[in-house]
Amino acid sequence: MEDLMTDDIDENDDNLIFSYTRKQAIEDGVLIEIPKLENQANIFKYQTVVTTAVYSILDITNIQADFQALLRTIVWAVMEQNKESDRVDFLFKNEEMYALCHPDDDGYTPVITVMLKYED
Repeated sequence: MEDLMTDDIDENDDNLIFSYTRKQAIEDGVLIEIPKLENQANIFKYQTVVTTAVYSILDITNIQADFQALLRTIVWAVMEQNKESDRVDFLFKNEEMYALCHPDDDGYTPVITVMLKYED
């Protein structure tokens, strides 16, 4: 009988039932990109997205200013915590949030996702 394993399947993924990529989440509206326009000061050089829960907290009538305020808050939190970590916790509009720097779907390009404390 022919071996069904192929080189492109990781042996550790044999229990994988479902995979949902970052790209799919953006296309589905589960994650919302912070447009490069809002990041004019190039605060982050990595693509940054927020979850729909975080987006719902932002002031839609002044979304550009809120995106910029959120980015500044994250930078301040990184400087204040002064730690080398892939996660920074902070408070924005009285909500506990965190920003996580992690690999994109390709496995190596760094990206940032901003979430509420209870999201993952």
